Amino acid sequence: MPTPIEFKAPFYPERFYHIVCKSIDRLFLFPEEKDYEIFLLRFRQFNAAFFELWSYCFLKNHTHHIVRIRSKQQIADAINELPQSSTTGKMKDFVTDQSNALLFDAMIERQMNSFLVSFANYHNNKYHRKGGLFQKPFRRNEIQDEAYLQQAIIYVNANAQKHQIVKEFKDYPHSSYRGIIANDYSFLQVNEVLDFLAERMRSYNCIKARLNIIIQQIGLRLNWNNLVPEIRVSHPSGVTHPDFGMSKLYLYRQESIIRIVLS
Repeated sequence: MPTPIEFKAPFYPERFYHIVCKSIDRLFLFPEEKDYEIFLLRFRQFNAAFFELWSYCFLKNHTHHIVRIRSKQQIADAINELPQSSTTGKMKDFVTDQSNALLFDAMIERQMNSFLVSFANYHNNKYHRKGGLFQKPFRRNEIQDEAYLQQAIIYVNANAQKHQIVKEFKDYPHSSYRGIIANDYSFLQVNEVLDFLAERMRSYNCIKARLNIIIQQIGLRLNWNNLVPEIRVSHPSGVTHPDFGMSKLYLYRQESIIRIVLS
């Protein structure tokens, strides 16, 4: 079955993406603990010049990655520092023509594919098998706003709990959660993730306080404890609220939706 077009988002500089790599036929990607380490090391080896890694979770038959594509200048500088043996034709073409969006997308996609092939070769040699290991193409969605980015970070770090592998996501050893908490700067963008989530929480508390005033003014009562701890905010262009810099706020409670328009 072909991959839907919405899961094949083109890569652009300085944008966020949720990347998912699935094994074929639900094959185990990591039969041994060492395999998780090799996967992360090779991801870094092939992609550190192109991606900032914000979150990840490695499960038995698929992996999740939240990445931010580096700027064109950062990538060009990194390519220029690579040895010639590690520089692909697409990299060389990009350095001489940084305005070509199709070339940029193709270069990033090829780099991810090279990483997946590298890990597949390692896996096949170790476990005496042949053939492909990952579904093609790998899936990627562009993360287009901060609400989606917050959701994606939480979703990825809690993914092992979602799949009932562990009771508490913080106990799972193969996600970025422990690295973020331990300030592991070896590849993760720890400060950026923590600063982003802290700012989102400050915004949440500001909105909550202001909404309580609005709700009291119109005679409603809202029990925040009954709400899913998630606020999804839309940012229609050209319309803002003086207090929040946004126009619509959606609060989700079970099967119902409370919609408050702040414009």
